[in-house]
Amino acid sequence: MVKLTGTNERIYDFDHDRKNTWALAISNSRDPGNLYLLRDGSRKQLTHLNRNYLKSRRIVQPEEIYWRGFGSHEIHGWLLKPPNFRSTRKYPLIVQIHGGPHAAYGNSLFHEFQVLAAHGFLVFYSNPHGSVGYGEKFARALHRRWGIPDTQDLLRGIKALARRKYVDRKRMAVMGGSYGGFMTNWLIGHTNIFRAAVTMRSVVNMLSFSTSDFGFSLSKEFKGHWWEKRNFQFYWNMSPLKYVKRIRTPLLIIHSEQDHRCPIGQAEELFVALKLLGRDVEMVRFPVDCHELSRHGSPRRREKRLEFILDFVSRHLKK
Repeated sequence: MVKLTGTNERIYDFDHDRKNTWALAISNSRDPGNLYLLRDGSRKQLTHLNRNYLKSRRIVQPEEIYWRGFGSHEIHGWLLKPPNFRSTRKYPLIVQIHGGPHAAYGNSLFHEFQVLAAHGFLVFYSNPHGSVGYGEKFARALHRRWGIPDTQDLLRGIKALARRKYVDRKRMAVMGGSYGGFMTNWLIGHTNIFRAAVTMRSVVNMLSFSTSDFGFSLSKEFKGHWWEKRNFQFYWNMSPLKYVKRIRTPLLIIHSEQDHRCPIGQAEELFVALKLLGRDVEMVRFPVDCHELSRHGSPRRREKRLEFILDFVSRHLKK
């Protein structure tokens, strides 16, 4: 057996010659990625992409953290602190939630998180129940209970962080995309601890979500279609839209018009409901781009997306 990577790295692609030579694409939390050659247990770096750029920027190393979540399971996460961090100051906290739900954060550079940290925010991201990489049972914990165990994981993690003197518990925000958007919607419908929220390419209504290119698979996650006996109410209970009247947190909705994974109708349902309720809500629609805006959108629209996020959280958290 050959060990291919260090402890705090991620191999995001590889190839080999079926003998003793491997080509590896490796990233870590301070480097978006480079190519390496591994031969007979010896590793050599082949590329130094972005070297000059990275030297001109203050890239922060995240702090790895653990706490007890739902069912007393150990939950894994990271905290990114602003450059020139001082423990005697108080900083606003942004909670980032990954999509999936069966995905995971890892030891890679997250450009968006670094941008937020560079603007003076603490950034907390984690792998609650439903995330992959911690065993099949852990990943399956969300079946028929989206937003249940992972809510406890996240709230307990936030509570643990809030005990730190440099965390300003009165200036916290939550954001996420896709399932992370679902969780953002779900959390602000079940708690008022956040001063602001940003939901992106999100799921709002489990019943109308069946029109998406992914909606049919909910029958596996929820064990049956919404029209089957007793499932209609269950699907509605699992919909953040059901709890819209409870939402008091100022919300920014970001969605792409060509999103087929989470059709833009999801965003429109939430936006219209909150507008009719007189809540503090804003919506940004991106043309052309799809569900992958934040990763594969045009450079200009990706930049604009970050500008909208920064403007919104700065207005609400830096008051």
